[in-house]
Amino acid sequence: MSDDDSATGRKTGPADPAVAPTTPAEPREEPPVEQCDWCGSTDLWWRNCKLLCRNCSAIVKSCADL
Repeated sequence: MSDDDSATGRKTGPADPAVAPTTPAEPREEPPVEQCDWCGSTDLWWRNCKLLCRNCSAIVKSCADL
């Protein structure tokens, strides 16, 4: 018996070794979330060139820091 499919004439032997099996993609690293240095909150917003914490109103970062 041969390794070909009689209906299609294609070989049914082992898969082509040049084609790599698909592997699940590695989880993508998300950019680090900025946190308030004082209270640890991540609820931050930019206003007048300052990154402010909505929880405790601390200035987390300013344009001078960039």
